[in-house]
Amino acid sequence: HSADEGFGKKTYNRLVNTVDGHSKKWYHDAIFNECQSVCHRPTELPMAEAYKVVAELRADPAVRTAIGGIDDILVALSVNTYIQNGFVPKIFGTSNAKVQAALETMKGAGRFASVQTVDGSCSIHVDFKRRYVRPKPACLKW
Repeated sequence: HSADEGFGKKTYNRLVNTVDGHSKKWYHDAIFNECQSVCHRPTELPMAEAYKVVAELRADPAVRTAIGGIDDILVALSVNTYIQNGFVPKIFGTSNAKVQAALETMKGAGRFASVQTVDGSCSIHVDFKRRYVRPKPACLKW
């Protein structure tokens, strides 16, 4: 949504995590033009660096068992979810708190200093009132 759509509340777009399906509100005050490409730009570790963090977690006796059996890619995505949102996805079962604590320790030690801003999810903006009318906006294909 664009901030000028007039809902009378704080404007947000919903972002859905592809690892565990949780969602969060991306609050903003941006005004978008019709058919403008709009991208969320989160910060995250480059994937190679995220895999290094995974290796460090796998070597840590406090969380080794907690992440055992979970593919490296899912653990790496969980690291970046933590960096972006301050919590880990709920894929570690009863060990989520242990994984979160390990990542908080790493963060406190400056381990995530190499984060970068990346293009996240993108969409094409069309005002809510213009989505189902004729003539349709040029960017809509229906």
